[in-house]
Amino acid sequence: MIFLSWLAMIAIAWVALAPLPAWALSEKKGEAAAAAPIYVELTPMTVPLLRDGYVSGSFHLRLNLAATDAEAKTEINRLMPRLEAAYLANLSDLSEQFIRPGESVDLDIIKMILQSTTDRLLGQGVANLLIVETSVRR
Repeated sequence: MIFLSWLAMIAIAWVALAPLPAWALSEKKGEAAAAAPIYVELTPMTVPLLRDGYVSGSFHLRLNLAATDAEAKTEINRLMPRLEAAYLANLSDLSEQFIRPGESVDLDIIKMILQSTTDRLLGQGVANLLIVETSVRR
């Protein structure tokens, strides 16, 4: 009896884990491809950290934008100089208040402000800002 129940469990697992038919896979791949974002890499940015008129360190940041479609990617590339200039201005302002050498960086605030700038320049929901890498150096 125990042997029979093991066989039944193996049969159920085999059926449950069997590959999907080809038509189901192609349909899912098409949906995923249509919804997949297009990533645009920005030039790495560095902002000096100033304290009492002296440079106390630097903040390095790598960003990507996840565009919703090819048209959004084209718009991002067209506005790239404005986006990078606005991001650097934001980071310069933030470096005075939120970024200090030797302390952890509040990436949530940085992301929120840079995403707000992205939405202002490109339009709401056109691209999602992704923080790829950060470092603070003395």
